[in-house]
Amino acid sequence: MAQPYDFPERLLAGREEYYIRRKLDKPGVGSAGFTEAAMAEYIRCCTPENIHGVCEDYRAAISIDSEMDRVDLEAGRRLECPLLVLWGERSHVERSFEPVVAWSHYARAIAGARKLPCGHYPAEQAPEETFEELLAFFKD
Repeated sequence: MAQPYDFPERLLAGREEYYIRRKLDKPGVGSAGFTEAAMAEYIRCCTPENIHGVCEDYRAAISIDSEMDRVDLEAGRRLECPLLVLWGERSHVERSFEPVVAWSHYARAIAGARKLPCGHYPAEQAPEETFEELLAFFKD
């Protein structure tokens, strides 16, 4: 997705449904929790413009975003607002990272953190738990 414009966009053009179904149906985290209605909505929203936006986001992440983050970290700038960190216990985030440690480099006030019983998509795969955490966070 981060490859130069317009290589990934052209590869996915006309294959949006295939792309979404393959992206959301990963082994180990899979599409469990995605109803057919939810999947249909993801597919509906997966337009060429959406794909281009996603590609641009990936491109920025490996270029200007990384540089801006480095400058902010070196200057000691961090998020000042309270932060809630949520992630899936069966996701690559749980397997490969320490989310609270990682976010503590960027934020001064981690107000809450919890791994949820899901894969990479908490809102779809653990909607009740996600809602409860968000509700508690925003009530405070």
